[in-house]
Amino acid sequence: MTEATGNRLEFSSGEIICTNEDKLRNIFLIEEGEVGIFSREKEQLYLKDVKRQGDIIGDDSLFTEKRLAPIAIAITSVTVSCVKVDEIDYVLEKCPDWLGNILSLITDRLKASRAALDEHKIVSEEIENYQLSAEQLRSFSEAIKSNS
Repeated sequence: MTEATGNRLEFSSGEIICTNEDKLRNIFLIEEGEVGIFSREKEQLYLKDVKRQGDIIGDDSLFTEKRLAPIAIAITSVTVSCVKVDEIDYVLEKCPDWLGNILSLITDRLKASRAALDEHKIVSEEIENYQLSAEQLRSFSEAIKSNS
């Protein structure tokens, strides 16, 4: 069960934090635990990344037009700080245009790098060797289906 305390949220293992069918409304700063970032192809989930303490969920979509959230599922118990995208937009509106341009450029470059890695099925050794049981993957897939 997700528990909210101020802007902190707690998720149990297997809980969906967000899916790519959601419009990105929040980014999440991971304080504790492990979060799987997944892609979905033909009803099957594939682990793309594991985020840990200090990582951010949703940051790569901040400067895109569509702003879709990633498929993010708690692998362990997770605590995150939630920051509303509207608040980030408000702060960015107050910054000089050149800062927003630099941030957009950096984001575009990171996305292009990620797309090239995805296209060639290049994953880090850590992700390649990360062990999720078939039961965990099945459970995550069912949670995503019932959330749709």
